[in-house]
Amino acid sequence: MSERIPVGLGLLTLIALSVPLLGAVPASAHSSVASARPSYNQALDRPPSSVVIAFTSEIHTDAVTTTVVVEDEDDHDWTDGVLEITTTGVAQAVDPEMPDGRYQVRWSVVSADGAPLEGSYRFTVGGVQPEPNPLNVPLTGTRSEWFRAVTHALVGALLGLTAYALWATYHRKPPTGPAPSNAPPTNNEDNP
Repeated sequence: MSERIPVGLGLLTLIALSVPLLGAVPASAHSSVASARPSYNQALDRPPSSVVIAFTSEIHTDAVTTTVVVEDEDDHDWTDGVLEITTTGVAQAVDPEMPDGRYQVRWSVVSADGAPLEGSYRFTVGGVQPEPNPLNVPLTGTRSEWFRAVTHALVGALLGLTAYALWATYHRKPPTGPAPSNAPPTNNEDNP
């Protein structure tokens, strides 16, 4: 048994380390945010004329599946006009009368490979300070690649552990020694 543990751990380590490398190239086909204007948590002196979001790869230009909403803290939508959609980004005009305050941009698109993408971020207008919430961070290209690599490593480790458990279960040596008897016990007093 002591020889099987290092072999199994070596197999598990090899699988866990190789899965992220194998999965990194195909997973990069999904698009993510390359840039946004206004940017995440940006403090503006005056309202922006539009919200522009660029993506790392192509998106569908279907207006039914693409949305951009710019809401204040009272859930009032300050978008104005028609959403402009290109294969690499979206642009949404904003009402120039938008007052000072905190705003949230919520967007959804469909990547060229068919994967739905959505996200949100905040910005402020006027003398209002941005929110100090460190969890309100958009998933940009760099962050999504890191997240994807960690996810692949965890999935690889889980698959490796499962493979090792199956291998160890089916390669168990049979027990040595006398086999247990399944015969019913006999009573020697009845035999003359």
